[in-house]
Amino acid sequence: PMDSSIVTILEGEHRGAIAMDAALRGHATARALIEAEGPTEVTGIWRDDKTGLWGRIRPDSLIADPAGTPDIYHHSVVNLKTTGKSAAPGNYVRDSEKLGQYFKAAFYRMGVRELWGYEPQNFLYPIVETSTPHEVIVYRLHEDAMDIGEAEVRNALDGLARCIETDTWPGYGVAVHNLSLPEWR
Repeated sequence: PMDSSIVTILEGEHRGAIAMDAALRGHATARALIEAEGPTEVTGIWRDDKTGLWGRIRPDSLIADPAGTPDIYHHSVVNLKTTGKSAAPGNYVRDSEKLGQYFKAAFYRMGVRELWGYEPQNFLYPIVETSTPHEVIVYRLHEDAMDIGEAEVRNALDGLARCIETDTWPGYGVAVHNLSLPEWR
């Protein structure tokens, strides 16, 4: 029988992972975030006071208030990301919104507040491109995005709690919806 604790990866994937790690550690800001003191790969589970629903978060790293690190990193949640596309600001901002990173960050902020008793000041994303030369960039999610996300998370939790309570699960409705070509066509 195969040992389930062993993961086999292809040699090329291994070389790629080593190169991405080197690129991250070669970027001063990304390296500072990766090497900062604090728990990593933490799983937090809590019960939402308002709805009674359970929440789970798994931040890559929590930086509470480590001595010797610049103030900007204090009270931060760090989530390392890779992208097969360009991580350049214009490209990644669109992808970040499509992936709902602001929504996830707001949920994480709620969890950190509940579980560890402090308000995360920063959500930092060191991002490394999966293709050579493995460019690295670090993004900080803007506070306004987290505030909008938290309002949306609260709305989603309240809606889910109503669905569970009433056993009513609204779908897309019975109306016929039009499909058309994009404006540019």
